[in-house]
Amino acid sequence: MFSDRTAIEFGGLMGIPVRVNLSLLLLAALLVHFNGSGAEFAAELVAFTLLTASLYIHALGQALGARAAGLTVTRITLFGGGGRIDHDGREADETARMVILGPLANLSVWAVATLLLPFTSGHLAWGLQALAFINLFIGLVSLLPVRPLPGGKLFAMALGGLSPVFAARIAGVVGLVTGVALLAGMALSFMLFGLVLFIIPAFAAHWQMLNARGAGRVASA
Repeated sequence: MFSDRTAIEFGGLMGIPVRVNLSLLLLAALLVHFNGSGAEFAAELVAFTLLTASLYIHALGQALGARAAGLTVTRITLFGGGGRIDHDGREADETARMVILGPLANLSVWAVATLLLPFTSGHLAWGLQALAFINLFIGLVSLLPVRPLPGGKLFAMALGGLSPVFAARIAGVVGLVTGVALLAGMALSFMLFGLVLFIIPAFAAHWQMLNARGAGRVASA
């Protein structure tokens, strides 16, 4: 979704190198303001740190799924639109379990943080509430049936029992409509909650699916 311009690279958990894309720093510049009070700056910085950690959790979930599928994960990239893993297989080698583990990791963090929230107070309660909200946001958004989100891949897999051309056209129109709604929803989220991700729906790929005339277009687009 963004050019592979790396700002930072370091060793991560499970021995998987982590790259921070320049777009994540641009997202930080958008979400963390330097012209407010010290308390506001601190709150925004903590919230962005929790957002970055949550994107990393999402990518780690996918990495665990990839390893369970027998693939070697070579890198995790964090960017303004989410977290991505690179592995030694093809997209055709990805299983539903592998793809869905990213969103499930975020939804699990949301559930745990929500359960712990009644037992906390003060700044800790605020942090847990922010962590829960951010992970719910990432988990639900990533399940939307539009590429390049995991939900787009899962939706294509769910249509596997249909004829290739019919499945491609369904995935195409659903992806186009969902992509437009996603952009509008991100703008609304930023205005209401100050939370946004730089997600660019794959409109060209979905348009190709909609106009599919041959077999296998859902998987290859």
